[in-house]
Amino acid sequence: MQHSDAAAFSSDRDRGPPGMAEAVVIARRTVAGIADLPIDAVSHCQRQDDGTWTIVVDVIESPARLGDNDLVAAFEVRLDQRGEVLMCSRTRRYRRETGEAS
Repeated sequence: MQHSDAAAFSSDRDRGPPGMAEAVVIARRTVAGIADLPIDAVSHCQRQDDGTWTIVVDVIESPARLGDNDLVAAFEVRLDQRGEVLMCSRTRRYRRETGEAS
């Protein structure tokens, strides 16, 4: 019998606070589950002084037809010290080429 990835993360979290790699995986899964859009990149990952994590995951909200000017959305995910999601919010939308808000 195979264990799901969620079960593996659950047992990992029981060992202590998540490290950066695990925090990124949790954030990516959270955004993928909410937005159902292709993940483009993780543009920010920081452990706060209190042990919580702030991760920004960029997704392609609308691919450009020509060129490299996709509409990208940035989602901020905050995790507590155990790796549980505290919040997930789309914080920014921008055109990749210009970096300007849409």
